[in-house]
Amino acid sequence: MIDKMITKTSSSAATRRDQRRGTFVKLTLFRKNALPAQLILLSIVFELMFAVRVLDVMKIDYLMGISTFTDILLLFLLFTCSVKVGVYSRFWTWMTLALALFALLRAVVLVPFVLKPMEDQFRLQLWNAGLFLCLAAAGLRSLVVSHRRQALMETSEGKALLSKAED
Repeated sequence: MIDKMITKTSSSAATRRDQRRGTFVKLTLFRKNALPAQLILLSIVFELMFAVRVLDVMKIDYLMGISTFTDILLLFLLFTCSVKVGVYSRFWTWMTLALALFALLRAVVLVPFVLKPMEDQFRLQLWNAGLFLCLAAAGLRSLVVSHRRQALMETSEGKALLSKAED
């Protein structure tokens, strides 16, 4: 079991000397959750493209201001999710999935029926679909990885590795 937990990771991982083998090993408990964090950063690109394009094709009214504030809040939440998911925060993983559902709702309901863009509705829905796919993939992957990591940390081998790393 311990052999499965000991793998090569990035240089920022905690390095400990294994006395039995006389080799350097790195613990997977300290590896960042990189793929979901990168997918969330990619979703920021989709959100920026949507935000710029929707402002270009909307009628000028109060909905433009609400849309702008929503986009700013969403960009802030996406960046925060990216950072927090990278360090295995379950709350922010669930927040990522909630934002994915918002992107899907916005593509299906808000864009065609509330924002009513004068043109380019299909492209706006595509940007939202890309946002949804990135966030859903990141959220689901992060849930699986953080669940495995939590289960590993609760075993006696995981606790022993953690206590070794803290020494």
